[in-house]
Amino acid sequence: MNHYLRLCLLMLLVLTGLMPATAQQRQKITLESFELDPFDGTAKNERYRRVDANDKLMAIIKVSSSTPNDDLRSYSFDFGNIRHEVDSTDHDDGTLWVYVSRNAKLVTIRRQGYTTISKRDLGLTVEEGRTYTMQLSSEVRRVRYQMVQFAIQPLQIGATVAVKNDSPNADFEKFGDADANGNTSKSLPLGHYTYKVLADDYLTGTGSFDLTNEKTTHTENVLLMPNFAEVTVTTLPDAEIYMDGNLVGKSQWKGRLKAGSHQAETRLPNHTPAYTPLSVSTDGPFTFQLLPPKPITGNLSVATSPAGAVIFIDKQEQGQSPRIISDLLIGEHQITLAKPGYIPQKHTVEIKEGDTFRLEGITLEDLDKPKQERKTKKPESKTEPKQEAKPKQDAKPEPKPKATKAKAKSLPSTAFYIQAGAQAGSLMAATATAGAYLGGFNLEATYGLGLAKSETIYWNHTTDPDVESAACTYKPMLFGVKLGYGIATGSSLRLTPQVGLTVVNISASEATSKGNAAAVALGLRGELYLGSHFALYAAPEFGVPVSQSDTFKRLSDVSSKIKGWQGGFNIRAGISLSF
Repeated sequence: MNHYLRLCLLMLLVLTGLMPATAQQRQKITLESFELDPFDGTAKNERYRRVDANDKLMAIIKVSSSTPNDDLRSYSFDFGNIRHEVDSTDHDDGTLWVYVSRNAKLVTIRRQGYTTISKRDLGLTVEEGRTYTMQLSSEVRRVRYQMVQFAIQPLQIGATVAVKNDSPNADFEKFGDADANGNTSKSLPLGHYTYKVLADDYLTGTGSFDLTNEKTTHTENVLLMPNFAEVTVTTLPDAEIYMDGNLVGKSQWKGRLKAGSHQAETRLPNHTPAYTPLSVSTDGPFTFQLLPPKPITGNLSVATSPAGAVIFIDKQEQGQSPRIISDLLIGEHQITLAKPGYIPQKHTVEIKEGDTFRLEGITLEDLDKPKQERKTKKPESKTEPKQEAKPKQDAKPEPKPKATKAKAKSLPSTAFYIQAGAQAGSLMAATATAGAYLGGFNLEATYGLGLAKSETIYWNHTTDPDVESAACTYKPMLFGVKLGYGIATGSSLRLTPQVGLTVVNISASEATSKGNAAAVALGLRGELYLGSHFALYAAPEFGVPVSQSDTFKRLSDVSSKIKGWQGGFNIRAGISLSF
């Protein structure tokens, strides 16, 4: 028992002796001076002033250091139960500003690795709305480094490593990018570190390590786990496949998708797109059959004389006349009607959604009849014009005066116009346009006031956690300039291909932040004149984004509506007054 007591006393003495040695390893910081600056009114300046919970002006302490390149942000301050705030702004004079409520008398100053200045008497009482100066100094620390190497698996995945030390204000900083062998290395000061390894389609790898020996190399082995699955999707032949809005292939696509929810879309001309939600986990591979696009159809009614003609639609046999062919894909089709002993006939029809095109009253000519008619009609064709010369000439001159009148009333190549209308598509807006035709060339400018607004977006312009984020909704305005060339297709219709630039500005009444984006616009403007000065117009266009401000980009990242305002398909329509 006595031997055990002696051993405990010996260990206590050893530990007691080590404590001063350990304390001596900590470096020293010194509070050299603290005093009032009677000529500095910064704390009362409207731009810099702050108030505490009692609505009293806070004092400002401008902290500086006599030690070259001293990191003032590594210091922390404690004024007891007196409220204080450290300003995060970088000031031109290199000082650190600390806002303090009135009546502060004592200060505790801490810095990792340094001896704490505990409850130091400031020598005066801090007053409301005054400015003070504080000068510190610190012993220069000798920094020791150790080499660190990361070995990352799998290889060649573009992994990036970021590390941070354990100081209070530390943040992750880039360590390096892994090379083809999965390695990246760099020396770091001794201490404790936390790391994260990032790579596309992989879960973030995290961990920590301690550097204690500058003579060795610390190796950190990291195995990243996949956050994706191999996916195969199939649909109708020739149907385009879009994954999360991006075209990836036709008919079938094999690729890699991140774990989570995705949306696949299939498209075909003259079809309604179909959407298929996909849920992917890391347990793949997965195979999905996508919903096919739905055909947009109309009908075709065919009746011939004589009946029984075989109907070919785009060279595919579809039965005999008379017949109604349902669910025919919209668009142009080539129709051939054939019956033995009769001359085949070809027709081009355009099927529209939900409508029935009537190809009826078609008379098929006998193969022998046309030859006999040609023999009998040849002499008649020579004599009939002489006998009916007057009626035919009386009938033909009538359109000629109309043609000359239409020519006299043809659309002028030089004119000015103003328009009012609305825009629909990716950006809904009320629009006003002014323009001119000069020798056929067209120049116009458009202003639009957006009718839609974005989702609610929350902004916090301060670092104070007590300040609530402000809710903002953004509305767009557009400005456009286009150049084109007008092509008159008659006395009342003019078509004008156009190219130009459209700029969208977004702003919110609740916030001062504004953004803008520009797109190249390609369009076709059509005017139907109902009188000499009055017309209806329609102008479809497609915008290709070319630039955007930083604010617009940040807002479009959180608002799908704002993202869609920059470009895409739009159509303007309304009334036009020319003079």
